[in-house]
Amino acid sequence: MFWAVFESSNQLLAALVLLTVSLWLAKNKMRYAVTLWPSIFMMTVAMCSLYFILKPWALEMVVRRIFLFNPMGITGLLLAGLAALLFFEGVTIFVKAAREKAETWSDAGRK
Repeated sequence: MFWAVFESSNQLLAALVLLTVSLWLAKNKMRYAVTLWPSIFMMTVAMCSLYFILKPWALEMVVRRIFLFNPMGITGLLLAGLAALLFFEGVTIFVKAAREKAETWSDAGRK
């Protein structure tokens, strides 16, 4: 079980690096899709892996109606939360960059 959580964290780290490179490429007006799509794919696979790790733990807690201390489950839950936070942060930055780009194009059209 430990290795499954470790694999997910490793894959999330790689997805984070690719997302960071994508944001840097987008900021410098370069082709960023080369790193963005693999980042999204890796994030999706890692989140699916975390889902399958967390599902039995969560179901057992629901059935027993008590919190079960499981270090791997808690670690997986923290990783999933941090990954979701990073994903939404990346989306926010891309949306902000797209708005700035649209404003730049509309300002150039007015001149």
